[in-house]
Amino acid sequence: MNSALDAKERIRLAAMGGLLHDVGKLVQRGSGKRKNHMDVGADWLEERGNGWEVYSFAARYHHTAPNASVRLEHCTDRRLLPIAAVVAHADNLSSSEREDVEGTKNWDKNVALRNIFDQVNLEGRGKSPSP
Repeated sequence: MNSALDAKERIRLAAMGGLLHDVGKLVQRGSGKRKNHMDVGADWLEERGNGWEVYSFAARYHHTAPNASVRLEHCTDRRLLPIAAVVAHADNLSSSEREDVEGTKNWDKNVALRNIFDQVNLEGRGKSPSP
């Protein structure tokens, strides 16, 4: 990505970045890696190659907490920074469970992540999202 991003590319990066930003949590639970989930996810995406590495920015820079080892303001690609900011803001709004930012306190690879599909209602009846 050497030139400006067009609107379609920005939307694609934001959508895929939003889906993949927490992939490090899955990799941690599969591998037991204790380094922070942002770096674990970004490294995993970069190792995949074949175009997946372009989404590593969303995994690496989706935290804004001052005590996070890697955070949004560390993103040096000015074309990706606004997209990373959207992903980070969406993550802040949607998170109801948070591990310690560094991934070292109260972290257990055997604790399952919450299944978001338990709260999805496509029919207009049944379960409603919890607050």
